[in-house]
Amino acid sequence: MTGDAKPIVSIVLPARGQAFTLARTLQSLARQTVDLDAVDVIVVDDGTLDDSVADVVKHAPDELRARIVRHDVNRGRAAARNTGLAAARGDIVIFLDADSWAVPHLVRRHLDFHYATPSPSFLIGGRQEPTLDSLTALRPGESQPPERALERDVRADFGVSDPSNVRIAPWLYAYTHNISLPRVAATEVGGFDEDLTGWGWEDVEFAYRVYRQWGSDGSRFSYDPYAGCYHLMHLRNVDEMSTHAIKGFRHLKRKHLHWEIERLGTAEGHYLAGLHEYPRHLSGFTRHHAPGALEGLAQAQGNGRLLWIGNGVVGMTSHRPDDVTCDHASPPSRENLHLLGVDTPWADGEFAAVISIDVWRMLASGDLCRHVQESLRVAGALVMVCTDDARTSADPAYLIAMARDFGLATSRSPFGDHGYSVSIRHAETGPAS
Repeated sequence: MTGDAKPIVSIVLPARGQAFTLARTLQSLARQTVDLDAVDVIVVDDGTLDDSVADVVKHAPDELRARIVRHDVNRGRAAARNTGLAAARGDIVIFLDADSWAVPHLVRRHLDFHYATPSPSFLIGGRQEPTLDSLTALRPGESQPPERALERDVRADFGVSDPSNVRIAPWLYAYTHNISLPRVAATEVGGFDEDLTGWGWEDVEFAYRVYRQWGSDGSRFSYDPYAGCYHLMHLRNVDEMSTHAIKGFRHLKRKHLHWEIERLGTAEGHYLAGLHEYPRHLSGFTRHHAPGALEGLAQAQGNGRLLWIGNGVVGMTSHRPDDVTCDHASPPSRENLHLLGVDTPWADGEFAAVISIDVWRMLASGDLCRHVQESLRVAGALVMVCTDDARTSADPAYLIAMARDFGLATSRSPFGDHGYSVSIRHAETGPAS
């Protein structure tokens, strides 16, 4: 470590074992094209069972400000990053991993972005996935791997190079293998969710929370492939990682009950298309419905609890005390979730019926299928309403034919002057497989 001046940027590196890759990560950070007195490197040893991580930090290049903070037990990646964040002194914090071989200008690119961009802002750096053959070039003293190591960013397959995608869904790309934001902003949002103790999703959850904290302003997020690093290969228990990822995914979806997260799990292209298109449709659908027609729908479902999905349904007189709403025209709350009904938190059979008013008509094929199946999981029937003043028309005959082909029972009724409702439920013999 050199000097006692306050650093400009802190780099947080969580590690549990991984001494081999950590040593190479620190070597790459010692070759950055910035004044290293301005760089503060914090290695968080998350319960390593020996002194291997401490030894690597002890023998880090002399020109690098590298220090270690230790957890007595393994607490998980989120907790390790929070420990590093609490220890950080720089105004900007860069989150890397212990297997991130940084290109020489990585720190410079992060700093230049924050100097040039109104604060707070969030940079997502590039991440390449070299082959084992390519990684033989990453030896001490070498500043750049050969051209054959320049495999593309894995996120290129789902549109990271398109700025409009990054603005509309930054959480989809914000791997903590290489991100930066102001330290104060990371602290104000509460850091990482330590309930996510295993591998995966803690970075997506963090970025989504930052996005919402900043008023869903995607213009504050950017992607720079040249602020890059190489993901150093190491052996991992992929079965254990998959188990952790499934658990983390469920936690994420139940924590953030909003349609942006509800649809995660959809193929990335369809997911992004919905994020681009659905807000326009949601804002255009009617917010006022014929009270008498809705009252009739409610009465037709018997005395059970109802789930209403549609704009303008909050405060309707047809509501029963324990009905639930998903009204996108009213502020979101625990009593009024901004969900589409494709993946919900409710138990099997919790409702007598789901009444979906117009919103279902904007859903793409995969989301519509999930909406029907999810509705018939939580309720005995799904009533799909097309109001007479909706912006588009949907063919009820086509909807009925699809449902019947799937082995579902259907019935159609008029709604208002020009609309209709289609009720879908399981046939007595059960749905088609």
